[in-house]
Amino acid sequence: MPKTKIIKIDSQKPEKEEIKKIAQKLKKGGLIIFPTDTLYGLGGNALNKNIVKKIFNLKKRPTSKPISINIAYKKDLKKYVKKIPTSAKKLIKEFWPGPLTIIFEKSKIIPNELTGGSPYIGVRIPDNKITLEIIKKSGLPLTSPSANLSGKKPPTTAKQTKKDFLNKVNIIIDGDETTTKEGSTIIDLSKEKSLILREGAIPIKKLNKFI
Repeated sequence: MPKTKIIKIDSQKPEKEEIKKIAQKLKKGGLIIFPTDTLYGLGGNALNKNIVKKIFNLKKRPTSKPISINIAYKKDLKKYVKKIPTSAKKLIKEFWPGPLTIIFEKSKIIPNELTGGSPYIGVRIPDNKITLEIIKKSGLPLTSPSANLSGKKPPTTAKQTKKDFLNKVNIIIDGDETTTKEGSTIIDLSKEKSLILREGAIPIKKLNKFI
């Protein structure tokens, strides 16, 4: 069981050396708790099925319930999904980085363990400088479930994550309180008809202009 290191990072000017250390830990199979614009997340290498299994176990999350990923560059999306519909391109242009998760048909690189055996994957670019720098430096997509045990209230501060995950993850990043304090809006664009699965930080009526 790891001894958790708590690292305070400037949310506006993330310290490069700290980001580098965190990225290295991720590349070696480490687990982190990190801030986003919506909630604090439980992160690891989304392409490593063993790491994914650990995250499901830590959260006590049913393995049939898919986990989405965070990426840092729009151009990287094509690595992780089979196709990008025109409707998705409009939403990406308008809302990424931001609190919008889009469901696509996944590419072969995404492990089935991440999606509960489903052929679909949720993706977003969070509007948080700390997390974006970590993803860029590590070169890895980051798992993005909220950093709480399944069924509990999702955290908006690093302090709220300690009760459940202290000495169960390698690093907890304290990057101040999240900005929106609610989950991302989720829209499924994997099929012919778009479907909003969850209304979150972005209201449905705001999305309707673009779909």
